[in-house]
Amino acid sequence: MKRAILRGKPSWGYAQRILRDWNRKNINTVEQAQAEEVEFENYQSNKSNRKAASAPLPKWFEEEKRKPKPQEPKEQMSDEEKANKRAELEQFVKQYKTKGSVSQ
Repeated sequence: MKRAILRGKPSWGYAQRILRDWNRKNINTVEQAQAEEVEFENYQSNKSNRKAASAPLPKWFEEEKRKPKPQEPKEQMSDEEKANKRAELEQFVKQYKTKGSVSQ
């Protein structure tokens, strides 16, 4: 059960799976269980190292990565739209300052 808790799996079912695994591997002593634990930890660390190692990326991928991304053109507002937006915002600020909140 201690091993299950240390692995972040504090359930009886997980502990039972460890015991079944030991039975299948014919582990009968504390020393054998400790040796298996070391073997398991080595396997886990090698497993994570294998995930980090991957095939080199193709040249075209690196070239695409370096290219600047096209920016979407921003919509241009007409002077009239700008004036309307400014008036709307000024009215919003005025309402907020006088009432403490904006009602819609």
